[in-house]
Amino acid sequence: RRALARCATEERNASVASRCARPQEGASGGRAGGVREVLVFVAADGRAVPVARAPFALVRPDGLLRLGLADRRGAVFEIGVPAGVLRLAVPAALAR
Repeated sequence: RRALARCATEERNASVASRCARPQEGASGGRAGGVREVLVFVAADGRAVPVARAPFALVRPDGLLRLGLADRRGAVFEIGVPAGVLRLAVPAALAR
């Protein structure tokens, strides 16, 4: 239990840390508990349309934070997202 807790809190790879936090899923990594794939479109600077290569901060329901740039469509594809509220935030470096 201590090793899994340490892995979940200190691992730099988010997918590994997430797996350590949820060991009860089993080796199959199934969809138990409402795990899903999500496509998020990033509309930056108050625009109504997605912006290509827009910076984003995605806050997942399990507490993980993903920072990056949207693809050329202005989208972000995230796998293994647990059920709950998913928030799109402004990266700290761009906050005013």
